[in-house]
Amino acid sequence: MKTVGLSHIGYCRNNNEDSYLCDEELGLFILCDGMGGHLGGEVASSLAVQIVAQEMRKSQPIAEPAAALRQAIEKANLAIWNKSHEDQTLREMGTTITAAFIHESTLVVAHVGDSSLFVFDQKRGGKITHDHTLAESMRQGALLKEKEEFNAYNHILTRALGMEPDVRVDFFSQELSGDEIILLASDGLTDLLKDEEISSVIRNQSGIKEKAQTFVDTALARGGYDNITVILVQLQKGGRS
Repeated sequence: MKTVGLSHIGYCRNNNEDSYLCDEELGLFILCDGMGGHLGGEVASSLAVQIVAQEMRKSQPIAEPAAALRQAIEKANLAIWNKSHEDQTLREMGTTITAAFIHESTLVVAHVGDSSLFVFDQKRGGKITHDHTLAESMRQGALLKEKEEFNAYNHILTRALGMEPDVRVDFFSQELSGDEIILLASDGLTDLLKDEEISSVIRNQSGIKEKAQTFVDTALARGGYDNITVILVQLQKGGRS
């Protein structure tokens, strides 16, 4: 397994509200994109990564990965909710979370918000998560309308950690052949690169470090309006070996 994580503040933000984790030994990869005034987003995303990683490490060995991830994310959600109500400067803070856990030969993904996870193999690939935004809800309810009609609502989240004491988490699982590349990305990247452009970088750049740098450089060249974070995981035959 080869991994790389890169994060850039971008050109328009005063601080980086993205947090991420790459734990090759555990097979756990987390990306969180925080939101909230002052330092709220930064606190929320950092707290989510810290708690989920801590809980997953405590749960070893894991028999049911999805259940372990759910419990860890629910604990993080409640911690963020409580902290935002204890400290007025952190009021209404929250964060997205996209977590990938490679358990034996299975990829288990937990997802809340509008960060993204893509899986590519030798033949095909693409995004497997679904954005929890008002725009996406509107698109699903009006399938015949142009997507661009709802772009103004792209950043209004309908789900995030810290919004409520309870949180609903999406789960996806996929058997791995061992030749996949997994990409986790914040919307600072996916807002500025189309899915087909992301696929082209995955297919055409040589190493994962070069792919990750190309993603960040391209987003910056197109304005760098938000924090940009990417995690790339390149598997070898046998899954995590």
